[in-house]
Amino acid sequence: MRALLEKAVARRPAGGIIFSGGLDTAVVAALMCGAAEGPGPIRAVSVGVGPKSHDLEASRALAKILGLRRTVLHFTPEELLSRGPSVVRILKTYDPMAIRNHTVIYCALVRAKALGLKTVATGDGGDELFAGYSFLFDKTDRQLDYSLRRMQRIMSFASRDLGEAVGVKVTAPFLDPEVQAFARKLKKRDLIATYRGKKIGKAIVRRCMKGTLPERYLWRTKMPIEIGSGAHCLDRYWEKTISDGTFADESRWILERDGVRIRNKGQLHSYGTYRKTFGPPGPRAGAKLSCPDCRSPVEPWESLYCLTCGLWPVKGRPE
Repeated sequence: MRALLEKAVARRPAGGIIFSGGLDTAVVAALMCGAAEGPGPIRAVSVGVGPKSHDLEASRALAKILGLRRTVLHFTPEELLSRGPSVVRILKTYDPMAIRNHTVIYCALVRAKALGLKTVATGDGGDELFAGYSFLFDKTDRQLDYSLRRMQRIMSFASRDLGEAVGVKVTAPFLDPEVQAFARKLKKRDLIATYRGKKIGKAIVRRCMKGTLPERYLWRTKMPIEIGSGAHCLDRYWEKTISDGTFADESRWILERDGVRIRNKGQLHSYGTYRKTFGPPGPRAGAKLSCPDCRSPVEPWESLYCLTCGLWPVKGRPE
């Protein structure tokens, strides 16, 4: 396993990494440091939002251990949201979860570009390939295999589109074809372990890095990007800055005008940028399934997730 990851990193040389300090980026960063041939340390860009960011705490300690040259971006909710319209336009979405998560990545990529980095690495794919999500832990071997294969068929990562828009190439060593082929052969016993009384995923990844990463970080529990970075505070910001009356009036008007159902204040915040750029969302000929809330095609249809508005699961409007 480790040899495959080392080869994947070596095949994709990068001068920097978008670094949360979670397991996946810690593994990639450690292997990048081992493979580095150029002058100077590997650059790491970390992002935190609001008063407390778990990622900044972990990435600070790991950067020191690994010898990374770390750049920290710390935003207020207002500062992060000012970058949100760019993400709406690049990814063609007004899904608040996507805005929270991907604006963090976008800001890191913009800074990487400013630092002169042409290529940066990410930890994309680790959870999908090696069972990092907690909802997988109690499945049987057969159920786990089915869920992972389905997840791997439909997985996609916004970092590449964001990087292309910014002008930075994004690489993901976990998505190397040889690594993916290896992952598909693994069984539940390889992927799910019990650590200090709790089930935890990506066991084989953790084990192959024993002795390279400190145990505290090697067995760190997965934390979604919006929690780790602190970007989940945007939900409270939207609730505070958009009154219930404004939300009711504007969402009713959008439904009457565009036929689009706005479900929450986060959507309302970004819908104006989306509509101004692309017009109201709507169906497309040939789509197998459309979202009942915004009428956008759901592709790949088997994901049941609307990339435009974030509805999940999409249960209606078969075309």
